[in-house]
Amino acid sequence: AENCSLSLQALSRGVIVQHGHINVTVQQDSPVAEGDVTLKLAVVPEMAPVVQLLVYSMLPSETVIAHSMNFPTEKCFRNQVLVAFSPSNAVPGEENTLRLSAQPGSLCGLSAVDQSVGIMEPGKRLDADKIFDLLPVKETTYIPYELEDPVACLRVRPRRFIMPYPYGPSEETNDPYAFSVTPALSSDYTLTPVRDVQDSSCLCANGRKTFSWTMAPSVLGVLNVSVSAAAVQSHAACGNGVVNVPERGRVDTVTRGLLVKAEGTEKSHTYNWLLCPTGEALTEEVEVQLPQNVVDGSARISLSVLGDILGRALNNLDGLLQMPYGCGEQNMALLSPNIYILEYLRNTNQLTPAILDKATKFLTSGYQRQLNYKNADGAYSTFGQGLGNTW
Repeated sequence: AENCSLSLQALSRGVIVQHGHINVTVQQDSPVAEGDVTLKLAVVPEMAPVVQLLVYSMLPSETVIAHSMNFPTEKCFRNQVLVAFSPSNAVPGEENTLRLSAQPGSLCGLSAVDQSVGIMEPGKRLDADKIFDLLPVKETTYIPYELEDPVACLRVRPRRFIMPYPYGPSEETNDPYAFSVTPALSSDYTLTPVRDVQDSSCLCANGRKTFSWTMAPSVLGVLNVSVSAAAVQSHAACGNGVVNVPERGRVDTVTRGLLVKAEGTEKSHTYNWLLCPTGEALTEEVEVQLPQNVVDGSARISLSVLGDILGRALNNLDGLLQMPYGCGEQNMALLSPNIYILEYLRNTNQLTPAILDKATKFLTSGYQRQLNYKNADGAYSTFGQGLGNTW
């Protein structure tokens, strides 16, 4: 009998999490050494979601034999977090206590969203599978270098799209309820129920009802629309159960903001004045003429006063700096404004090191490009080695 040493390595997420050696006694009764070996491996959270077990040995002939297998593990976390509310159920306006337990030094983040978010977009909640899918490395392997990674498909949301579900108040229940839905009255809009739609209904266990109204706003801007659902007493049968009225939380109100814009095309007029005050108050009058078909409530007037003749250009001087490019004429047209802007900022003590560095790079690049259009006689042409130009 001879002893054979087996080396063991457990790899997960691209790193070695455990390793060791095992001595196995090999009998020489048969020309072929074979048998069973039991390996004990302590599974730790670092092995999730899959662990690769590698076993190898070196024979007396200096030949290395090896074998590996992948074993899926339970998706568990080293830091167990427990969250509980006390009491577990509450109504709007009631005080509640949140109890959270985790290991010392844990960074805990809390987020509270309406239950309707999970109903409208199922499958968006985090779970163990989604968290482990975010791991940069699960296992390392080899592929031929000639293969290329597939190009990821970008998910682009269009500017306009049709929501695949009706947008309205809904609530999941475990018992049959009879309830009525009432929209709040407002002078800013009117709501007309859609035909064949009642303001009261019966909701069975795990059911859902949708109510629709046609809205006609009378003002522009963001309108807050409120709808209330109240549980009511009813002697009618609801499915196979008896209507139940909860002791608490009989009324639920949902408020959503709706942006109302004016129809048609927006039209604007700009009036400019140059004021030269001499120590006295100045008055400037302008007659604003609105179109005859203007939408009520959509007209607005804004006024801005700037203390420099250059006006709005001063608010974005660094944005006027441009990299010169193009032919000789285009290059010069973009090069010269950089010089004027740089001189103005320097003379008015508004030049910052960042703007100076940006302008210097543009001037250097533009000047070197302009030399490409210089003729032998010292003149500059549009495309180089042609008739000289005067610009």
